[in-house]
Amino acid sequence: MVKWLIEHEAQVRLATFLLVFAALSVLQQVWPRRDVPGGWRRFATNIALVVVGTAILRVAFPLLAVGLAVRIDQSGGGLMGALPPVAGVIAGVILLDLVIYWQHRLLHRIPLLWRLHR
Repeated sequence: MVKWLIEHEAQVRLATFLLVFAALSVLQQVWPRRDVPGGWRRFATNIALVVVGTAILRVAFPLLAVGLAVRIDQSGGGLMGALPPVAGVIAGVILLDLVIYWQHRLLHRIPLLWRLHR
């Protein structure tokens, strides 16, 4: 199973994203939290943001984040280096999730960032 997942990682990620995106789009239409105009225009904007963000990520991530991680690892540094590998991965995922959560909260709280986020 692990071998299959590794071989089909891109397809699994795409299918997972499309399923979650479709489910959230349907839920947003069925149970909206607030009345927001836009309809298909808003949907098209969200799709465009996903495409642009994915393209940037596919170029920038390998060049910046992975390269930096390799350099830090080679120098013996890093936040999770003292932890066992499994604990480091779990702690890293939790820490990254918290950072993304607080980033999103700030996007809604700071007026300039809210205008960009909106």
